[in-house]
Amino acid sequence: MLVFNAVAYGQVKVILDTDIDSDVDDVEALAMLHALADGQKIELLEA
Repeated sequence: MLVFNAVAYGQVKVILDTDIDSDVDDVEALAMLHALADGQKIELLEA
């Protein structure tokens, strides 16, 4: 359903809220979001 809504209504607006620490999971999430933003799949917002 989320995919259908994203296609039907355009780009999904995303804010990444993280505690960027010594774990790599936050860096991986940020890289994934930037890749999606570069492909114009999402709009990465600033908080």
